[in-house]
Amino acid sequence: MDSATAKSELVRVIKEIQSNSGLNCPELTGSTKPLDDVDEFCSKVAILATSKLAKRLEIDIPVKENVFFDVNSKVNFTLDQAVQKLCGYQAVKVGKEAAA
Repeated sequence: MDSATAKSELVRVIKEIQSNSGLNCPELTGSTKPLDDVDEFCSKVAILATSKLAKRLEIDIPVKENVFFDVNSKVNFTLDQAVQKLCGYQAVKVGKEAAA
């Protein structure tokens, strides 16, 4: 998985969640912060989105991880930062597979 694939799937998941909830979705760019910029996209919705992303991208994301928020700095991530996290999980998966 490359960053373009991760970003495309991330955007798709957010748009799908917003549509299924009957909510508008703003234009999603690399600088969009879903927790700040997307209507009613809160921590509970972020958990759902993270779960969908893990399944669709076939990666393992630890249960307590949030690809939309940095727990240490308490800063909401942009889409580009979330993509970096997703790609990091892919790198871990590849490393585990290579070691097996």
